[in-house]
Amino acid sequence: MYTGSIGICPQHDILWDDLTVLEHCLLYARIQAKDELTAANQALNQVRLEGYADRLSKDLVVVKKRRLSIAISLIGKPVAVFLDEPTTGFDPELQPGLIAKLFEEIENINLEEVFLRIIGKVDAEAD
Repeated sequence: MYTGSIGICPQHDILWDDLTVLEHCLLYARIQAKDELTAANQALNQVRLEGYADRLSKDLVVVKKRRLSIAISLIGKPVAVFLDEPTTGFDPELQPGLIAKLFEEIENINLEEVFLRIIGKVDAEAD
């Protein structure tokens, strides 16, 4: 049995155009009553978005928006993360490589479980 929070990254990004990357993370950190700035910066570092902290979400390319959604799901150090179609909007030819890269990057985050769902390609559970 797991104890702790669960992170969820929905298929469609839930981002506000007028918030910066950092403001998104701070908002979710505030909801979880964590040390907001530390939690936000940790999440951005985990998905390599620290250089984009001051950019508005509406100015990000699709790949960076997905990374931001994943960062949000990692706030609060969840024991498990559910990623629903994390490569939505990407070129289908690139998806297998992107999925491999995604797992490579989140491998160092120390999650107990990562659940990945990709319609039409794979329904997989990886840990």
